[in-house]
Amino acid sequence: MDKVSQFFVRLGSIYEIIITSKYKGVLLSAVVVISLIILRRILTKLMESYLRRRAFKEENAAQFMMTWKYIWTAIISIFGIIALSG
Repeated sequence: MDKVSQFFVRLGSIYEIIITSKYKGVLLSAVVVISLIILRRILTKLMESYLRRRAFKEENAAQFMMTWKYIWTAIISIFGIIALSG
């Protein structure tokens, strides 16, 4: 339990450093983009495994996954730009 509390204390200090920095927008944007990329990779793997089991045609699954990746790229770009404002 002590390690968990130390982790949150350290996380709080890093948060304060980011918020008081003059490069807050760039740092927040980097954190948002990295977080969303990790989330996209996890959800893409889950979606691909689901589609392999449920798709009627492989072409449909491939087309959906291409659309899925383009939509996630747009979402990451939009949130990255929004995070630049700080």
